[in-house]
Amino acid sequence: MSRVNPKQRKLAKYRRMACLAIALHLPFKSSLINMYTALAWSRYRKRPKAYGHLHDCDWQQTIDKIHATARKNFTNTTDFHQRFRLTPSEFTGLLELIKHHPIFHTGGPCKQAPPMYQLSVALYRLGHNGSGANMNGVSHTFGVSEGTATLWTKHVVVAIISLEKQAMRWPDLATRAALVKKFVEEGIPGGCVGVVDGVMIPFYQTPACTDAADFFSHKSRYGYSVLAVCDADKRIVYAQYNFPGSCHDAQVFNASGLIQNAAQHFTPGQYLLGDSAFPAGDYCVPIIKLQCNAQHLEPPGCLQGLCVRMKNETDEAIATGMIRACFILHNLYIATGDWYRQDNNHDPLTDAERWELEQDRAQWVQNRGAGNGAGEEEQGEVIELMGLGTHTRHRVMREMGLELTVRRQARGRQARR
Repeated sequence: MSRVNPKQRKLAKYRRMACLAIALHLPFKSSLINMYTALAWSRYRKRPKAYGHLHDCDWQQTIDKIHATARKNFTNTTDFHQRFRLTPSEFTGLLELIKHHPIFHTGGPCKQAPPMYQLSVALYRLGHNGSGANMNGVSHTFGVSEGTATLWTKHVVVAIISLEKQAMRWPDLATRAALVKKFVEEGIPGGCVGVVDGVMIPFYQTPACTDAADFFSHKSRYGYSVLAVCDADKRIVYAQYNFPGSCHDAQVFNASGLIQNAAQHFTPGQYLLGDSAFPAGDYCVPIIKLQCNAQHLEPPGCLQGLCVRMKNETDEAIATGMIRACFILHNLYIATGDWYRQDNNHDPLTDAERWELEQDRAQWVQNRGAGNGAGEEEQGEVIELMGLGTHTRHRVMREMGLELTVRRQARGRQARR
């Protein structure tokens, strides 16, 4: 006996009512007939059992062709690098690290696609933003459905996050001592173990949740406020997630586990170098510093605009997982990947500019040795003491020879008042 769903029962009910109204010559029979006709021809039409192929290409052949082309032309892998943001050798190395993760090997009757195909789709999505990371565009690029592309991305993100303890961890006592020496060689006084900064990870659309206003930032965009600490090699050693875009960098910094458990992360005299957004304290020295035309690390594509519909806590967890995965990939391939911007706004320093900076630095060292403050129009980096600091802060500024500059700037501000 065939099953009858509630919609079919309701349609049969309206049909009986219409037949009864016609038999009894009721005045509203025309209304019942029109209602039955509308329901029969719109909501309850018979649908085909199969709609055919939703995509024109086979996803397996498409991905195999991309990898085969990269292996054939190993001297020119530009197309491969633009798609996945990794070289073929780096892709193979990452695949070896995650292919044995349990999430790729379920025990159900339906077997998953090999990890290589899932990783290809996920890296393409993580490496693009805007329309490039749109699920409709990703599905048509590789010939997979939107649901499959989303599921594969989740699998790969979970597998990459399993590498977090090895790829991103706070340095131990010996490593911090080595970092202090390395920062001293870079011209930063003893005690610095890292550089801290906040980054705004925007969403590509307004969150569809009740607390959407909390994600609205000072840059007039919705997103996450993420705190990151890097060492001297630009590797991320600590990151704080799950803060909405309305939170200030100082608020995220004070609420982070790094400061809440500072005794476990710092020894006396060690500190982080930050910008003026961070509060002065025993573990942070905020200094304004910005060199025009300096090199900037290019964030992965999806971090320029997370293509995730923020509706509930599950979507927030997915977005946070994508951010964590990108940070881990950054640490894994910062030494080999092409991470620097090459656009017109962030060109690397030319030889002439680098020579000029070296001359300015030599002049600064000479003035420091002679006991003179820096000139009012110095062309090097602008460094200013913000407000009253602690002993660590004054020690750092004194060792960098900036106390005279700070006092002169303070006298100038008082004179203007």
